Amino acid sequence: MRVVIPAEGDVWLVTRANDWLVRTLVGWGVRVFAYEGSVLHQKTAVFDRRLTLVGSANLDNLSQFRNLEINAGILGGRIGGALERQFAADAARSRLIEA
Repeated sequence: MRVVIPAEGDVWLVTRANDWLVRTLVGWGVRVFAYEGSVLHQKTAVFDRRLTLVGSANLDNLSQFRNLEINAGILGGRIGGALERQFAADAARSRLIEA
């Protein structure tokens, strides 16, 4: 699994809270990249180039049950391939976080 996160988020406290989670993920073998450009706020996931998820919802109770956010699931390789290429470009402009 590979994840790109902003090197510095737009909310200082959230960035600091993420530090623990990032260290945990890296310890589990997840490759986490810190994007040095402007803040990323998209949520995308590609599974085997067949299923792509794109949206605004976070994986938390507020996004799931209170906030008006949505994710879309898209089947097919064309969109998944395009997002994988964009991910690779973003990761290339990022630094790998190591344990």
